[in-house]
Amino acid sequence: MKVVLQEMSVTGRKALAGNRDFGEEDLLMKKARWFDLFKRLHEDQSGSVSLETILIIGAIALPVLLFLINFAWPRIRGYFLTNLKDLEDSGAGAQQPPSVP
Repeated sequence: MKVVLQEMSVTGRKALAGNRDFGEEDLLMKKARWFDLFKRLHEDQSGSVSLETILIIGAIALPVLLFLINFAWPRIRGYFLTNLKDLEDSGAGAQQPPSVP
């Protein structure tokens, strides 16, 4: 792949320098190179296992997160706020410790 990119950059530099005139054949060759590059990239299987693993984890985690946000979080929040209110109310009648001179 590095060689193909180097070849493309060399032909690009030649075109910019004016050494070659791009004709219809040159454009077809350039399209063919791009097609070959995309074809090799599409057929490349390296890294597919980790990508599939991430997609599976995401497919499992997304419904769990949606459930937690929509159903469990309001209950957890209500439980926390109720107990916090009870704690505040029970602390209001507590005796203050004696002050030390």
